Amino acid sequence: YREEQLDKEIYPEDQNQIEKIIKVAILKIGIKCDTLGYGYIFESVMMVITHPNLVYNAKKLFTKVGEKLGITNYLKIESNIQNAINFTYNMRGFNSINELYGLDVIRPDHKPTVAELINLLAQYYLLRMFKTEEVS
Repeated sequence: YREEQLDKEIYPEDQNQIEKIIKVAILKIGIKCDTLGYGYIFESVMMVITHPNLVYNAKKLFTKVGEKLGITNYLKIESNIQNAINFTYNMRGFNSINELYGLDVIRPDHKPTVAELINLLAQYYLLRMFKTEEVS
């Protein structure tokens, strides 16, 4: 996959701003930064922002994330993300995704799959759902 360039008129944020938006979004949905899998979620979302079709091919996505992070077993990445989802779901659920978006995108009792969570977080940025003050 080649690196896709985001249209700067639509997506004016620099890399650091995009990273901050995604990190804040992950925290807002309840996944703590010390939770096993947080970093893998972050890297996966960042990869899907510039390579949207990777969300439909988990093996390729997690292999690329693994290459970036020096992890050879892509299943470890998916497993750790699933652990973060399970932990967060058991502690508080994921209704906070609806709060993040400001509308109902999932049922309050629904536990998102790994692909759903990554896609929801990537779309949060790509659909410009964040408030601009989060960027500053």
